[in-house]
Amino acid sequence: MAVYRRLVDSSSFPSIVTDYSSENLHVNEAFRRFFGHVTPHAFASPMQNGTKYILFHPEASSFLGAGDYASFREYWLMPALANLLAGWQQRPGDPKLLQTLQEIKRRPKLLRAYEATPDWIRRSGDIHVNSDARPFQDPRTGKVRTLHIVTEGHQAYQPIALSHVTFVLNDGPEP
Repeated sequence: MAVYRRLVDSSSFPSIVTDYSSENLHVNEAFRRFFGHVTPHAFASPMQNGTKYILFHPEASSFLGAGDYASFREYWLMPALANLLAGWQQRPGDPKLLQTLQEIKRRPKLLRAYEATPDWIRRSGDIHVNSDARPFQDPRTGKVRTLHIVTEGHQAYQPIALSHVTFVLNDGPEP
């Protein structure tokens, strides 16, 4: 983890290390600033778990997707659900993933999206490699900007697979 911390902390872009369930193990200062405006939520904090933030935070679609639900769904919601589904297929019965799935089942609209995930994956291709720029609403300027998500996985440093995720910001100054 020390190597990941050094790597993540050296990035000027928002950067995190997560486990298989999207639990944040380490976030850098740029990530804290990027999500610093987010209203606190009982269990959907971007500082704790990115998937839960995307799925359950009531304000996620106004920030991610820049207030356009179709963009939020395509670029944020469906990839998050696809990663969750892949994690569940690799770790059926895992308590962390099961808790997220149970919360999805309590929300009919989200459950329909989750049930549509296999079709979305077939249409969209590999869920881990997506070079599309993703829109977000820059809270500093109120303008729509885009970013690319770069994800790297590595298993050598830890007994569980970790992912290093970086938000490479486009279109203007960094938040």
